[in-house]
Amino acid sequence: MPFWFIVAKEIIGVAKDLATLLAACAALIYFGYKVFAGRLLLNLTVGLKHERQSSLGEDDHLVVDVSLAKGKVDSARVLDAELRLTAVGRTDIAPLFRVLGSTGRLRYPAGERVKWEEPDTENPTLTLSTEETLNLSEHFRIKPGVVYRIEIVVKGDRFRDRLLPSLSQWRAAAISLPKEPKVESAA
Repeated sequence: MPFWFIVAKEIIGVAKDLATLLAACAALIYFGYKVFAGRLLLNLTVGLKHERQSSLGEDDHLVVDVSLAKGKVDSARVLDAELRLTAVGRTDIAPLFRVLGSTGRLRYPAGERVKWEEPDTENPTLTLSTEETLNLSEHFRIKPGVVYRIEIVVKGDRFRDRLLPSLSQWRAAAISLPKEPKVESAA
């Protein structure tokens, strides 16, 4: 067997081994990144429902229900949630803002009842465990006959984010159309 044939065969073998090693490293980096990136996401789903009732009075009543559903990865601390109502196409009506107060923990001393009006100052943030849901609700009095955009912004993080700060934000929006007031007939 000629010398050049043996050398070529060895070069091909080394190139094959190097290509296999590079492919394995690339696959490891790719799948490692996918696992790492997936673990960095705080998979929280924000749901937004609303119900509007017209009355014969001056204002409509709008009830906004917000649900925060935690996914399967890690737990999440809910730091803040804020609703905004904006009259669509109307600059004469100021937007309405509401910080959802139900996102904080309440003081609950051992052996006593919940202190409904006292926030827990030692551990103020509510934590959602994996696959847990938090439902929040707010009531607004709004102008009748006006279309409103409803927006929610939720801010949160996870316990380990205290070491590597990473604030997360989730948003949802809906539109509330006006309803005709119900007129009861006197029969």
